[in-house]
Amino acid sequence: RISMVPNLDKAFDLGYISFNERGGIKLSEFIETPEKLGIEHDMKIQLTAQHQDYMAYHRDEIFRQ
Repeated sequence: RISMVPNLDKAFDLGYISFNERGGIKLSEFIETPEKLGIEHDMKIQLTAQHQDYMAYHRDEIFRQ
């Protein structure tokens, strides 16, 4: 599991954010004011090869595009 601050963790769990293969943040069209949650469009996380399968699943099944 990737460790994130609580506001990002909750948004991730609910599918309002996800991350691309390089760790760049993806924002759902359903999140209207990401800045109020401390989410910025240029955020990145460090992903390893072991994260890639889960992140692909998250983007395809959980992320609200």
